[in-house]
Formats: sequence, C-alpha cells, structure tokens
Amino acid sequence: MRTGPGNRGRSEMVVLLLLALLAVVALAVFLYYVFVVLSGLPNPVPTPTTG
Repeated sequence: MRTGPGNRGRSEMVVLLLLALLAVVALAVFLYYVFVVLSGLPNPVPTPTTG
C-alpha cells in the first residue's frame, strides 16, 4: 500500500474519527457508572409516607 502525500488527509480523518468514537464510548461508560453509583446511594431526604 502506497502512502503518498495525498493519502495523509484521509488517514488523519480516520484517526480523528477513531478518537471521537473513543471519547463517546468513554463518556457513555462514565455516565453509566455514575448512574449506577448514584442509584446505589441511600436517599438523603426520605420522602414522607402516608399511612
């Protein structure tokens, strides 16, 4: 495979696309674990129960 000066722009676009995809996946995993941790915490202000 020949890598000439005209092929550099496309390879840079592929690298940027992969980095953007990695950032989106990392954000999704981070938000998932934040949601899991926050849902596991007890409720700081208990809601009044009518009984």
